[in-house]
Amino acid sequence: MYENINMDFSKRVMIDTSAADWKASPLPGVKRRMLERQGAESGRATSVVRYAPGSDFAAHTHTGGEEFIVLDGVFSDDSGDYSAGSYVRNPVGSSHRPFSKPGCTIFVKLGQMDPDDQAAVRVDTKSAAWRLGLVDGLSVLPLHSVGVKKNRVGAMGAGHAIHPPLPYRRRRNLRSRRCVRR
Repeated sequence: MYENINMDFSKRVMIDTSAADWKASPLPGVKRRMLERQGAESGRATSVVRYAPGSDFAAHTHTGGEEFIVLDGVFSDDSGDYSAGSYVRNPVGSSHRPFSKPGCTIFVKLGQMDPDDQAAVRVDTKSAAWRLGLVDGLSVLPLHSVGVKKNRVGAMGAGHAIHPPLPYRRRRNLRSRRCVRR
């Protein structure tokens, strides 16, 4: 049904999510903007998902885990109600039946977790302690970390912007030259 979307990780991809098309999901009232997808419904995916008021999704298991941030509205499942600003991490093998009474929009990543990391995480980003970022105007909130993998969310203050970084290969070469000069 769906081909691979943005799965070549050697290429940088920038997506204007507000311009992306909404695609129907298998259930009525739930649409998504696919940002990254590996194969069909059960593969790795990153999407913006919109639940119409009163819509729901069938109970299912996340064989590769799931994490999401509620962008607006209220997302609900068997474990509770999550309002805008909520971060939820459901580990590999977790199950739920999601729904939304008032409707909501979430940013969700599926199938990208290490099966050995079984931490379930819930963070209210509106009341959590944010840290100053490395760029002027940037605030960063750590969400979860295991080993070298660190999940964070960032917020830019009004009038500030992050400029896209140099391509990976170029940055690596610059670091190598710096190390040689020392």
